[in-house]
Amino acid sequence: MRPATVLALGLCASATLGAQVSGTYVPREEPLPGPEVRQPIAFSHRAHAEKAGLDCLACHDGATKQDTATLPQAATCLACHTAILPDSPEVAKLRAAPDGRIAWARVYALPHYVFFGHREHLVKGVTCAECHGSVETRDALRKEVSTGMNACLACHRRTQAPVDCAACHTLGH
Repeated sequence: MRPATVLALGLCASATLGAQVSGTYVPREEPLPGPEVRQPIAFSHRAHAEKAGLDCLACHDGATKQDTATLPQAATCLACHTAILPDSPEVAKLRAAPDGRIAWARVYALPHYVFFGHREHLVKGVTCAECHGSVETRDALRKEVSTGMNACLACHRRTQAPVDCAACHTLGH
């Protein structure tokens, strides 16, 4: 559980005080879509999701068990790619990955003081596309859905989820 303390900047208070997001804070809008993010291994979500029929959770299985969705490592990919396109230069990169770890470049990243629990959102029925867009139709990814405070607050209000600061912010750190 995150600490229930007053935010040092005085923008809002914790859920225990019953405060809501202050009307004085105006978060910045992010320019969307963002630039395409180059990955260390060429990867098409379209080929894997739309054409091969893989669900997001086949590769990002952490989302069902923990707060982070996890990014797939070489072993996950090689489970199929030892038989499918095994001679591809990109599959060769998978086999050569140091310790089987792939240094994927993040497309959606939140500031360190923002908490987002993938598992909690999935349990509540939030789909991957609501926060990440139509990833299954993309060859290369770019940020196309805002993860800014305005977008999150709008969703929380629409779904009657908590909007107090401590619901999403790690306060007192």
